[in-house]
Amino acid sequence: MNDHRTGREVRRKILECIRKGTADNGYPPSIRELCEMTGLRSTSSVKSHMEKLKMEGYITSQSGKPRAVSLTEKGQNCFGPKTEAWHNTGIPMAGSVFNGTLKMNGSRNAVFPGSFLRKDQSACAIEVSDDSLEDIGIKKGSVLLIQKQEKVREGDIVIVEDTEQDRIVRYQNGETRPVTGKAVGAFRRL
Repeated sequence: MNDHRTGREVRRKILECIRKGTADNGYPPSIRELCEMTGLRSTSSVKSHMEKLKMEGYITSQSGKPRAVSLTEKGQNCFGPKTEAWHNTGIPMAGSVFNGTLKMNGSRNAVFPGSFLRKDQSACAIEVSDDSLEDIGIKKGSVLLIQKQEKVREGDIVIVEDTEQDRIVRYQNGETRPVTGKAVGAFRRL
């Protein structure tokens, strides 16, 4: 295949792929995925273009962490004003879960893509500190994105008021404890 695109056009396409991947999935595409998305055959070509984007101030990355790349403000501005669909949003880290019990102790923020949140609802993040929720598919180190929600369905992962502490459980029809929030996402570092 004879590719007549300029380096600038290829780098613009890489920026678009990083932006879209982060908005859609919460993390950027891998180097191999960028090869497929841009039509480049070589991972070293993608890496070379990404190094140039980093030097020009369009992206940041962490050494040794292939998916730890993000657009800088300069990179985001290539696409016009920020939109809620892809602007990262800081969510208060409200606390942690240990033995299924919610401990409120938050003082920092967790960052999620804005597209994960509904504008009309408040949210908080909760870190899972042990394997007590593994039976419902949530592993130690995960961060749950919780939104205040009163309408839930059977099987939803929810926060319920218990006698002493709030607990995180899988909702079952007939649950008598009041529901104070619903997990709308679980995220884990790779």
